[in-house]
This record gives sequence, C-alpha cells and structure tokens, in this order.
Amino acid sequence: MKLQQLEYFMAVSKYASFTLASQKLHTSQPYLSTQLKELERELGASLILRDKKHCRLSPAGEVVAKRTEMIFALIRKRKKRLMN
Repeated sequence: MKLQQLEYFMAVSKYASFTLASQKLHTSQPYLSTQLKELERELGASLILRDKKHCRLSPAGEVVAKRTEMIFALIRKRKKRLMN
C-alpha cells in the first residue's frame, strides 16, 4: 500500500468521480483506476461501488476513508511539529 494510492482513493471519494479526481490530481484516469484496483486487491475488499455515471464508497470504503483521514491528520501534525 502506498500513500499515493490512499490519496487517489480519497480524491475519488471526495469527487465521486474517477474522471474529476484524475483531473484534480493531474493524472490519467486509467492510471488512477489501476492504482485503486491494486489498493482494493491488497486490502481484499471493494472500496468503491462503480456504475457508468457515478461512484460511491462501499461499506468497507467508508471504514478505509475514515482511517485514511486519521492517517493524513497524523502526517500533517508530524510535519507541522518538524517545521516548528
């Protein structure tokens, strides 16, 4: 698991769109999709429920999103401490 994959996951969660998330992240949509599929495979759960027009978090995705928010908050806190 890579932090970048978690960032991608959180962007898709935020924008509810692979296309919009890839645009905001300045990456290609196929690459974003591949990275999220790898994350899902590693975690052994589907994190995002997809259809042709929209996507949303699965129940497992909701848990991972909450934990990822905590991880990113800890990272920001650590960086802030290092800069002071």
